[in-house]
Amino acid sequence: MTSTSFRTQTINLKISLMPSSLVDVEEAMAKQLNSLLLKYNNSARGVILAYDDVVIKNNGDGKVLFENPQIHYEVSAKILAFAPERDVLLRGKVNEHFPSHIGLLVYNFFNAMIPADILVKNGFKFYDNVWHDEISSVPLDEVEFKVVKIHECAGVISIEGIEPHFSKFSSR
Repeated sequence: MTSTSFRTQTINLKISLMPSSLVDVEEAMAKQLNSLLLKYNNSARGVILAYDDVVIKNNGDGKVLFENPQIHYEVSAKILAFAPERDVLLRGKVNEHFPSHIGLLVYNFFNAMIPADILVKNGFKFYDNVWHDEISSVPLDEVEFKVVKIHECAGVISIEGIEPHFSKFSSR
């Protein structure tokens, strides 16, 4: 399966503001929305990269709930998210070689890894502290792989891959 890992969508969010931020609600909302950037978000089912077209629902009125001092707003926003799915092909630049795995950067930002058992099974060998193609002995530099799992912790994602293929040979 090959598809894009980026998507645009409109999501609904709940934003809570302190009464002191009511001087400039738009600026306070922008700060809250900016804090969501480059982090995994359940509503987006991916990492939010950008947002636009923010609409405060209920005629812009917020609500005070129970005894909380915050004012709660319902907001919708159009977002761009990085949301790779299982079996999507990605390309990553190898940035770490370990006997147990290779570490990759996808789009120069997102972490990915391919375990050693998968590398060995696909014709790669670890020697001189670097993973190499077993036949040509060329060190791995850039790899195309299939997404098998996506891990998330504290808003940061890590991608686990299988079926690695050379995308480009290293010039080392």
